[in-house]
Amino acid sequence: CLLQIMHLFLHLQRASLSQFISFARHRIARGHVQIMVPEMRAAGYINHRLLRHWRNLMAEHNQIIRRGNAIRSLPWRVAEYSDLDVFMLKVHSKYLAMLLDSFSRFGERVLRQYHKKSSAAVWKIAGPIEIVPKQWIRLCTQVTNVLHLVGFDQLHGRLCDWEPWPDHGILAAAASRANKVFGRFSFSDTEEPSIPARYCAERRKRAATTSAEGPSRSKLLKTAADIVVVSGDKLADECWGLRGI
Repeated sequence: CLLQIMHLFLHLQRASLSQFISFARHRIARGHVQIMVPEMRAAGYINHRLLRHWRNLMAEHNQIIRRGNAIRSLPWRVAEYSDLDVFMLKVHSKYLAMLLDSFSRFGERVLRQYHKKSSAAVWKIAGPIEIVPKQWIRLCTQVTNVLHLVGFDQLHGRLCDWEPWPDHGILAAAASRANKVFGRFSFSDTEEPSIPARYCAERRKRAATTSAEGPSRSKLLKTAADIVVVSGDKLADECWGLRGI
């Protein structure tokens, strides 16, 4: 049974843009909203269908790993993932970067109106779509919570490099952009540890346990620190030439 920790999804869902916008007259259909504000397609309506998709991605990724390890077709041993947060961060950073860029594009729309008149009671986004200052601050807090969770340090303005993983640089650039937009209005208020911090704590705990059990046992119990991290594409290509997850 996989322990699918999903703090990342929950924080992204809380930042879903549709919760923060309002309409000057009457509500308009989702499709029209997405046409007027294209970034709403990715970041506007984050729901549990996305969570199911993530879980399916991890299950397929783990299935490829099991088959690759079983037939020993890989030149290195690869770990299966049980933590959905770690899986998304280390295997699908490019997708997370796309979500952050969608938040940033929306935020940049708001900033243009903010610079025109910061004291306005409401800022127009597109057509009848608007946002009030109170909701803008709430959105900023939720996005900075997401940045904290993926390991972005607001004080130093950089994404932690606890260990290399594919597309780290792409995520770092997207996180930095989001921090420039939202970080000037709010700091993260979540008390949850970041995904890297939680991962490192669990790794240290596991290493201490295996060390106490003796060298023969520790050879059998490989931790995530001993295993190469690869993207879904590279893993599938190495196994049997399939396209990745």
